[in-house]
Amino acid sequence: MPIGVPKVPFRNPGEEDAVWVDVDSEISNQLIGLMVYLSIENDTKDLYLFINSPGGWVIPRVAIYDTMQFVQPDVHTICIGLAASMGSFLLVGREIFSYGLHLPPGPEIKPSPPF
Repeated sequence: MPIGVPKVPFRNPGEEDAVWVDVDSEISNQLIGLMVYLSIENDTKDLYLFINSPGGWVIPRVAIYDTMQFVQPDVHTICIGLAASMGSFLLVGREIFSYGLHLPPGPEIKPSPPF
């Protein structure tokens, strides 16, 4: 497994504990299928995607991005930790909200006193 590939908790049927797995083609296909199913089931109820990702493989993330553009309900993305590389790509998958941007205050830059 390459460094920086995010993992998600996944529980197989019949197992008690969830196992952390990579976001690969199989997991992204399941997520895409779930988004399409939920949009068919109720196209007025918004979908929420919580992201905590240091990056990952490009092709599965682009497929998730395309599905976010395709489904009828609004897909709200919320960063609950780190969103870097392809995680940040998914984070801005639909519309950019100004209130969703968090910039912590930094130090003030003051002019230095004359010599």
